[in-house]
Amino acid sequence: RKEKLSETIKSEFYNGEKTKLDSLVVDTRLGVLSNNNATSMYAYGHATKNNFYGYLYSRIVSDPSAFPRYTGKARDIDRYGFNSGETDISGVGYSNNWLLLQIGRGRQNWSAGNGIDLILSENSPAYDYGLFGLNFRNINGRFLHGYLESDSLTNRYITARGIEWTNHKNIMFSLSEFVVYSGINRPIDFAYLNPLSSHLEIELNDRQNKIGTDSGNG
Repeated sequence: RKEKLSETIKSEFYNGEKTKLDSLVVDTRLGVLSNNNATSMYAYGHATKNNFYGYLYSRIVSDPSAFPRYTGKARDIDRYGFNSGETDISGVGYSNNWLLLQIGRGRQNWSAGNGIDLILSENSPAYDYGLFGLNFRNINGRFLHGYLESDSLTNRYITARGIEWTNHKNIMFSLSEFVVYSGINRPIDFAYLNPLSSHLEIELNDRQNKIGTDSGNG
């Protein structure tokens, strides 16, 4: 694998010009983590070919409450001391110099630095989402829509959009919006799939999921 990574580096930056790779590059890891009296076994895989990529991170644990961001449920029975398992992150995507498309399970961290995120954090439980991004030199844009959870009959979703300008030296301006919307048996609202629209939860023409004007929430 070291030889493969070395060839990748040479191919990408030969003569200062980045070239497209047509070979399959795979990175895998297996490991064991211990936290006090709890144990976790994990498996990680990441594969890239040309501009396409896929990733997977799964783990089994002996105590679900002992590991951060873990959302798997404990079973009444165990195997070799492990009683719960989950796929923490997984997905597929496409990325080049100006476009990013990704769908899968995981979490996003939108912030201006480490440890100062306000809404989207890498410490949150994983959720299912789709991600769309554009990059035009000094201007970057991101949009995501995700499904958070179902609590009894209530469905919860998250959507976010942001735009950023930077001179790639010492100045950065950004504007972003995050919305969590929910409702009893509420399906995905297609209005929130528009990456250019802003949140508006005022409806007076009986076109909500529930007829009337008293079910607005956000």
